[in-house]
Amino acid sequence: MCSSILPLSAGGLDQHLGYEFLVSDAPWHAASLQMDIYMRAKPSHEHFDPQVVHLHVRGDRGELDQLSVVHPWHGQSHFRVCAGRVMLTDSRDKDVIVFTFGGGLQIESTSDYTHLRLSSPVPILDLNAQPGDIQSLLVTSTESLLAHLRAKWGSDPATFAEHVLTVTPEVFFAMCLRRIIDMAEEGHIFSGKDATRRLVASARQYLEQGQHAGIIPASVPDLDEVV
Repeated sequence: MCSSILPLSAGGLDQHLGYEFLVSDAPWHAASLQMDIYMRAKPSHEHFDPQVVHLHVRGDRGELDQLSVVHPWHGQSHFRVCAGRVMLTDSRDKDVIVFTFGGGLQIESTSDYTHLRLSSPVPILDLNAQPGDIQSLLVTSTESLLAHLRAKWGSDPATFAEHVLTVTPEVFFAMCLRRIIDMAEEGHIFSGKDATRRLVASARQYLEQGQHAGIIPASVPDLDEVV
């Protein structure tokens, strides 16, 4: 369905895995800007075998849609992905969860497999590490920010989500990082002294590296003014 994804035999995704991150050292050290997901007609049962992938995408009219991809896939092959969690579930109800600040999704499906490629100009964060991992702390803080902003929209959460979709992943990522740093400095993040220190150091590093590479704007808009 989607010829722009390289065939699995051409390299990239290990066909013995259910999913894989493409890790890059530029501009962010050891950051994942791409995640490949592979659903087979016949699961191997030798590792995590995704059966369904849940995420939120932009609909045809700019609205927020919940998308659940299964094998075989007969729908669209390209989507704009909304900031939030992406959940992979296998036949044993085990989950793998990542967080994206927005990006794109490509889907290729044959009779034997369905291949999804989630890509973003900013890091895709893995939530399957140990509690207290810096990526988990960053996601927890970002989701708290989103909950606070969503509450400002009161009884119209759908419009809030659609408005977030108008912000590019690079700008949204930068705004969240800037707000997390400001909140920590004001004493509004309560993750423990060491965890907060590590969170702020990581947020600063993400900002500096992204700005140095020209991906993140030098002047970061205020989150409340944009969202």
